[in-house]
Order: sequence, then C-alpha cells, then structure tokens
Amino acid sequence: MDETILKPSEETVLSSSDETRLSNNDEKNEMPTEETGSDQTTLITIPEGEDSQETILSPDTTDKENESTTGEDRTSILFGISDIQQKLDSEIANIPDEYEEQIEPEQMSHLIKDHYPSRTEAEKIRVNRNFLKDAEPFRLELLLENIKKSQEGLPTGFKSLDQFVAIPANSLTLVASRPKHGKTCFMLNLLLNMCRMFPGKRFLFYTYEEPKWDVFLKLINISGAKQFTQRETRQSNLERWEYEFNHRGIAPLKEKANEDMEYFGLKNFLEIAGKVHVIDSNQNCIELIDSIRAFGKTFDMGAVFIDSLPKIRLENEKRTMDRRQQLQEISDNLRKLAAEIRLPLILSAPLTTTTKGTPEYDDLAEENLAESGRPDQNANLVIGLQNYARSKFIGSNMNNNFKSNFLDDPLKKAEPMPDNFKDMVQKTILLAKVMANKNGPETETELIFHKQLLKITDPQADALKA
Repeated sequence: MDETILKPSEETVLSSSDETRLSNNDEKNEMPTEETGSDQTTLITIPEGEDSQETILSPDTTDKENESTTGEDRTSILFGISDIQQKLDSEIANIPDEYEEQIEPEQMSHLIKDHYPSRTEAEKIRVNRNFLKDAEPFRLELLLENIKKSQEGLPTGFKSLDQFVAIPANSLTLVASRPKHGKTCFMLNLLLNMCRMFPGKRFLFYTYEEPKWDVFLKLINISGAKQFTQRETRQSNLERWEYEFNHRGIAPLKEKANEDMEYFGLKNFLEIAGKVHVIDSNQNCIELIDSIRAFGKTFDMGAVFIDSLPKIRLENEKRTMDRRQQLQEISDNLRKLAAEIRLPLILSAPLTTTTKGTPEYDDLAEENLAESGRPDQNANLVIGLQNYARSKFIGSNMNNNFKSNFLDDPLKKAEPMPDNFKDMVQKTILLAKVMANKNGPETETELIFHKQLLKITDPQADALKA
C-alpha cells in the first residue's frame, strides 16, 4: 500500500503541473478512514523552522491531528512510493558516489535532512537510498527481473570437473592448497579457459604475488601446445620464452608463432590478450573494490580473479583486530561486492597445518583456512588442490576408500607417493577436491598438470597409469 505524506504549509502555490499531478494522485491515492480499518502509517512534515521535524504517526493519531488542521490551514499533498523515489533521485542524482561529506545542505531532500541528526549528510543519503531499496514490496515482476539478471554458474573448462560443479555467479569461489601446489597456475588456466568459452567478456586478474609481466609470460606459456625441444640444461620452458623475447625480438617471434608449433603459445594468447586485464598495483581492500566496480561499469565482465587473499590489506589497519579478523572482514566485503556487481570473484588462499606427517589429501579441509580468516564461510564454492609431484603421500588416513584413476586398486590408507608421479619430467597429477559446494555435490577429480607448459588438462584414458 502506498505511503501518504502530508506537508502542511502556511502558503503553498501550485503550478499547473502540480495541480495535474494532485488531480491524478487524488484518484489513485485515497486517504484511509476508520471504516476501512487501514493500518497505513502517515508521515507528517512540519514546516521548516526551529521546531522543524518529521513525525511518524499511527492511523488513529493521524485522524486526531487532521481534525485540528483543516481548510486553509494546511495543504495535503499525496505521494506514492514511486513519487518519493523520483523526488529523491532528482535531488541527489548529482551527488558523487564517493559520498563526500562536504555536501551542500540544499542538495538534501526535505524528506531526509532531519533524520539521524548525529550522522553526516552523506550517511543520511545512504540511509535513504537503502531504505527505498529495502522498502520495495515483493512483486512477481521483480522476481522475474532478478532471475533474468542472475547468471548461471560458469564452467571451469575441465569436463571432469564441470559435470559436478560450476563457478557460481554473484558470489565467491575459493582456490586453496598448500604452498607450491598450483593455486596460481590453476587460476591462470581457469582464466584462459573462460576467455575462450566467453569471447565477448573481459576478465580481471589481480596479482599480489608477482609482477604483471611475469603473469603475462605465464599466460603465453600456458597457451602453448608444445614445449620447446631445444633448451639449455635446467632451463624451463618459461625461461626459454624470456630468452626468445630478449634475443629474437617481437617481429621475428610473431612470424615464428604463425609457422612453428613450439611458438603457438604467443599466437594463441594474442588472440585473446585484449580481453585480459592484469593488475599488480597491490591495492588495499577499498582500492580493490573501487577498481573492480569501475571495470564492471565500463566493460562487459566475465569474472574477477584475485591472487591471493592474505596479501590484501585494509585501508586503515584496525589495531583492535588481529590479522585473521582483518582477513575475515576483507573476504566479507568481497562477498558483498560479488553480489552487488553480479560477477564471480575467484580468490586463492593457502592451507596451513601444524601437524607434521599429515597426508596432503587430508590437509584439504576447511579448518586449515583459519590463518586466512576462514574465507570459506563467505564462499559458495571451495576447491582444494594437491600436486602429486610435491606430495609425500597419496591417499588418505581419513578416507579408507580413496580411488585414483591412475592406480588399479582403492587405497585403505595413505601410502608413499610412487616415484613415477613425483619424478615425471613432463606431466604429473593435480587432484582437485571440492571441499565445499553450496549449490551441488562435494566431489573430486584428477587432472593432468603439464609441468613445463604449466598447462592443466583433463586426463586421457590410461594416461600416466602406474
């Protein structure tokens, strides 16, 4: 039901447009009477002055007040909630989003300026904007509109994982592992997969771990189809790319990329490079949120990647909060941002354990995210990673039916990692375990990690079988 706002005034001059609106409103909005039994609340605004205030009255008290103010003593102007929205929108449309505190008083609506006297003008604007949003009643049209706006979950690009999970839109996804087990590589592979699946979208990658140009070099390397066959002893494929750029130059490299499969990584990445934005400015939480919002308003975004959560700082470190509490606040702010801008935010965070000799698989537990402020509590999906080449054990002491696609029999308990998994030069196994999933099952799959290319792919039949 519409709210009714009465604004008494000693002298009120109505324009022709006002008279037209009053005439229309009088037909649409009738004052409640005792016979209707209405429980409608009426807001009466007293004329401005020393005793100016706005008073919320119940229907009974409103009737009494109306009896004492009649005829020429007052002018009744009826608004619906949409009229309030239009009035506020017109009055505060030019106020900057930063909510600067030096706002001229005349910019404030008479409907809000006397509320919350202890708050700043900027806070009053926020209160009213939030009120108008929260006070909107349920309508099927709004439900349908929001369903249409909601994105479906994004695929990861790994078929063995996509049959169970999707990267949820409008919320956080967490990629977690022990140090050096492949969090960054996994996120970079997700980024490239999504770029190819959604050619009209742009993607952000905020790196707090390494310079942006190192990230771009890794993206070129991952985009390749074949590693360099001629490398110096102990020279990685990534280091060979650095050598190529330093000694060959851009034009010759582009020519090679069109004819030699070992250079296809450059060709493949250049096809999508314009859709990838890598940022390495080590922004604090507020700067990060502002940056993501700006990109969201400017481009058609697909997803946002942040590597990694523990490196983000609050704008003003709160001395009353320990680092875990600060990280919890940061992840909560990012969760709210994801819902606001309707984009998936994908973060990395390390798993830490104090128990020595624990099988790496058993470390894939949410309680081991405590040092990062338990961001899993703000995430809809948590994926844990175990790199077999960096693990001492395969299997679990907690899951007595661990099954690997690369072993003949299930394992009743953890066993030492076979040498052919640890010492393989070309490929190893990356286990991806769904540690938490609010929208589906918690499962796991084993992927192939191409060590030189840093590329992650679905397993082939009987590949690497021990």
